[in-house]
Amino acid sequence: MRSLNLWKKDNAKRGKGNHQLIFFTENKTPPIRFVNYEKQSNVTLHNHGHSVEVSGFDTWPERPFITDGGLGSKYLLTELHFHWSQKQNGSEHTVDGQHFDAELHLVHVKEGLTPEEAILTSDGFAVVGIFYKTALSGSPLLALQNQLSQVTEKDATVQIDNWKTNVLLPTVMNTFFRYNGSLTKGGCHEAVIWSVYKVPRFNNAELIQLLRTIEGEDGKPIQTNVRPVQPFNKTA
Repeated sequence: MRSLNLWKKDNAKRGKGNHQLIFFTENKTPPIRFVNYEKQSNVTLHNHGHSVEVSGFDTWPERPFITDGGLGSKYLLTELHFHWSQKQNGSEHTVDGQHFDAELHLVHVKEGLTPEEAILTSDGFAVVGIFYKTALSGSPLLALQNQLSQVTEKDATVQIDNWKTNVLLPTVMNTFFRYNGSLTKGGCHEAVIWSVYKVPRFNNAELIQLLRTIEGEDGKPIQTNVRPVQPFNKTA
């Protein structure tokens, strides 16, 4: 089945790890439940010099989390960030060789664990990957787009009021890929349950244009913050 040909961009060492790909549809497993993703509160948008990150969910009175979908536990949203490129190959994963303009990573930590503890366990984190694709009919992300121009420079930070996370999700979410792997930034600890949705979120062109203005360590727009493509050890 060609739809299983998902490739990952990962910094795990070649030959290390058990990256078994599993294909989930709505007919085979319950969907992942995104709880409190519709709630509103304040977040911080920060330019780390290698991406832009939205954080502050740990202070929310009703913190967003995910559960079900074969995860086996409750995972609390800790931060989200984007990957992109100055070209069209801005996604951390490809499907059937196809890149996307950008990719969103929603990073969740297992309930009851600190991030420092989670990184030492094989299922400490659950990261949801969402492909982003530009389309004429794509909908804007105004809360984010209105503030991206304020964090162009490295270490710039701005608060966003009344943030809602569910607007970042695609319309169709009945098919996703699943594998165990590592974070695509930081160390090579294989502590992540990855869930990558097949159908992208369609956005207006301004979002990608704004991401491409974000500056890195050298004070110039980041050319790319994606990893070289590596195949899975196994596919299912």
